[in-house]
Amino acid sequence: MTRGALGALAIACLTTAVANAQFVPGSAKVSRAVQSALDAPSLREDERRDLRIRHGQWMDADLDTPARKADAALRTWKLHDASLEDPSVPVELRAEALRRRGRAAEAVSLLAGCTSPAGALVRAQCLDLLGKPADAAAELEPLERAAQAKDADTATLRRGAQAVILLGRLQAVSADRWQRAADWLGEARQRDRLDPEVPRIEGQLLIERNNRPEGVPALQQALELDPRDSDTWFALGQAALGGFDFDSTARASEALRLLNPSHPLADLLDAERFLLLEDVDRADAALDGLLAREPDMPEAESSPRSHRAEIPPSVLTVLTKYIH
Repeated sequence: MTRGALGALAIACLTTAVANAQFVPGSAKVSRAVQSALDAPSLREDERRDLRIRHGQWMDADLDTPARKADAALRTWKLHDASLEDPSVPVELRAEALRRRGRAAEAVSLLAGCTSPAGALVRAQCLDLLGKPADAAAELEPLERAAQAKDADTATLRRGAQAVILLGRLQAVSADRWQRAADWLGEARQRDRLDPEVPRIEGQLLIERNNRPEGVPALQQALELDPRDSDTWFALGQAALGGFDFDSTARASEALRLLNPSHPLADLLDAERFLLLEDVDRADAALDGLLAREPDMPEAESSPRSHRAEIPPSVLTVLTKYIH
């Protein structure tokens, strides 16, 4: 992956931090551009509420509908929030909550009849969890094709790139397809420079392609557009683990716990960090609360326990790279 493939990705101001192994910032503040957008006098109040949620700036008063509550709950991984079981909430949000909890079969059943692209992304991940990679790929390939259309909108381009990333975990994906996904993200960024999902997905794509030096700055930029995005903090924490920057990993875990004191992703980062530090007892203890709350969560089930010799895939990847 070349720097040119990132299009307009503005990462120059962040590369120094990465060079110094500062994978995870001590804190994150929303960018001035986002704040200006939030303060725009032309916005209706409902638009301002949605924008505050999108950029992680919401207040309790903004969560005035079940859908807005569910959106915020998913962003902070409060997977037991009552809003995520409310029938009035979009089915894609409710199914995503089930997927994260490892209840993939229930999520697929809930999505029956749902034909939206967002639903297809969730269904594909669930089918993979259920051991049906061919069916998962069949859900993703139409999303990739849709992104190739000349009239593809920003959301379609973004989902196409996500589909390629997920397909890359199921099967071999050619360099041309990876490049196309990067180009779609570059185009999506040109259309909406304040979309926090685009740099996050860029970062994930680059890291999937073993390009951490550019992937980490993209993730850091995503935090400037949404400091409350759990997935971005977690991705940075995993990147830090890959670079054996345990201080950064701890900062990612702490940031997640500020969003949610019992954050499942913080538990996972702590467990993997302690395992790499050869502190098996603390790694085991870090999972106790998580397994009590989410016994079916896939990442939790595959995490190391003191009474068995299992290692999570992300840790195994780190160790393999280190050994070689």
